[in-house]
Amino acid sequence: MAGVAERFIERTRERLRGEILDAASSEVLARGWRGLRMQVVADAVGVSRQTLYNEYANKQGLARALALTIADRYHRETVHIVENSADVRAAIHDTIQWTMETSADDTLLKTLLGADGGETFLPLYTSEGAPVIELAVSTVGTAFQRRFPELDPERLALVLETCTRYVLSHLVLRTRPAERVARDAASLFGDYLLGPGGLG
Repeated sequence: MAGVAERFIERTRERLRGEILDAASSEVLARGWRGLRMQVVADAVGVSRQTLYNEYANKQGLARALALTIADRYHRETVHIVENSADVRAAIHDTIQWTMETSADDTLLKTLLGADGGETFLPLYTSEGAPVIELAVSTVGTAFQRRFPELDPERLALVLETCTRYVLSHLVLRTRPAERVARDAASLFGDYLLGPGGLG
């Protein structure tokens, strides 16, 4: 019975975290990151401020959770692209192009990475971006392993980590069209994965 109770409590907390992050996203879109107030988020969810702080110790903790939630949304969509890709290079190309194009129209992400939230969020995708990168390697890596089991796991992990850093750099500083970014990545990383020693 203890296990059932623990699972129920964890599911309840997961729902609460989801509602908090949804409310925080709405506040960011309405008032910007600097305009977000923890009490307003708590009120929107219908919990006390202390309950909110029990889940996220401070505004920076909420920022980290929001950054990971956005990354997870992108990673889970790219999983579907990988699963339906004709080959390795197409999987790399299509996931990156979709990410670049979608993020260009993502108002929440642009708000967070812009002047209003950039000071807080840019490090979470760059210098402090290890959790985002680890999430990509885990989530997207599993999809690649299922779709292309012949790939060398060590090379695949290295490619996913490097490719994620590559994409993040282009999300932060857009200097080339999405198609060009995707095409270059598919050629570079595809050659490495499929080259000598790359197949198991």
